[in-house]
Amino acid sequence: ADDERDHARRCRLIVNHYAPLSPVVPAQCFEIAPTDLPLREKLAYAMAAVSCVTETLSAALLLEMQDRAGPKLIRDTVHAIAKDEIRHSRLGWAYLRNYHVSRSLAWLSPYVPAMLSAAMTTDLEPMTSLSRADLSRFGILGRQEIMAICNDAAQHAIFPGFDRLGIDTTQARKVFAPRSPDQF
Repeated sequence: ADDERDHARRCRLIVNHYAPLSPVVPAQCFEIAPTDLPLREKLAYAMAAVSCVTETLSAALLLEMQDRAGPKLIRDTVHAIAKDEIRHSRLGWAYLRNYHVSRSLAWLSPYVPAMLSAAMTTDLEPMTSLSRADLSRFGILGRQEIMAICNDAAQHAIFPGFDRLGIDTTQARKVFAPRSPDQF
């Protein structure tokens, strides 16, 4: 939570530097996992959805943004956030590996498509609706690039990771089948 507050602070510095805006009211907290799951499974669900899916996608995007960021303020911000997102992703994968030592994670399989869909619509969709101008030096990638990077991260990191943990990704792979850039 402290990392996320720091990310918001860093991003606010960028906004204030380029185009000061009024403060944003933080979103309300909500429970991520289905309410009918036992507490241990809720935690595993949240780690899979937030750390393994969302943070893995974010890390992939931020690493690409980092390579293109021009102004020092943006480059430093993207670098700091990318380091944190990688740690957050690793935390989720480590938690699920530990969980998997004593219990099956197969019960997560039907939830994976919704986890990916939620990450795309909640976290990434707002980024894909931005201007079509090349703003990559400011840490803003185009829709096709975002979708291609996320698709690549799903195919090469998320799905294999879940598969190794006994989480069936067959249905999720149908949703995130590899596509050519012009199909996004």
